[in-house]
Amino acid sequence: MKNVEPGWAGPGSCPPVKEAVDATVELIKRLRNLPFPIPMASVGADGRTGLFWSDEKLYADIEILEDGKVGYLIEVKGRPQVDNEEDMPDVGLPEGVAWALASAYLNNRK
Repeated sequence: MKNVEPGWAGPGSCPPVKEAVDATVELIKRLRNLPFPIPMASVGADGRTGLFWSDEKLYADIEILEDGKVGYLIEVKGRPQVDNEEDMPDVGLPEGVAWALASAYLNNRK
């Protein structure tokens, strides 16, 4: 993520800002010791960074926003889709993200 150059995804695409990369890395570190799969990290053409899960129980697309918030679109199988933004907590995971991961991977897995 840190080596992405301007124009990497075509004209007008932007590299991610350092703060967004740092926030994404921090979220991955917070997930490291939890009983959930590590997501794929991503960079959008607009320079935003995020995390992504997709399997038979969970679809989650989490985006680090410029204002220190986390935006997400989450769908846990059998539950309504959630599209929300919340502040990045100082510790742990954003509440909606933690709920989705727990619902998908602790309550539904066999």
